[in-house]
Amino acid sequence: MELIYELLLSRRNGFIQGVVGFALSIILISLFVIKSSRDERGRAIIGKASIYSTIYFIAMTTIIAQYIQRVEVNFDVAANLIQFLFNTVLLLEIVAIGILRKIS
Repeated sequence: MELIYELLLSRRNGFIQGVVGFALSIILISLFVIKSSRDERGRAIIGKASIYSTIYFIAMTTIIAQYIQRVEVNFDVAANLIQFLFNTVLLLEIVAIGILRKIS
């Protein structure tokens, strides 16, 4: 737990997470606008991936809320937790889109 807290306090970690989040956002937006995503099958794949990432977001928000109650929270910790959640939701959606395209 202390290692996780130290990572959450790190501003360098926050900067790295921000860069990763920006890159993941660009990748996800490009997956939304490519030609294969515009047809009915592509929209269904994106819809399913969005449902999976929303379920993950709900579960992780609950877990993070429980974690925050047990530690001292400052702005760095809160910002890093939010960025971590954002990055993992984006990553899950990108991976789900890739897997669902391979299966379909």
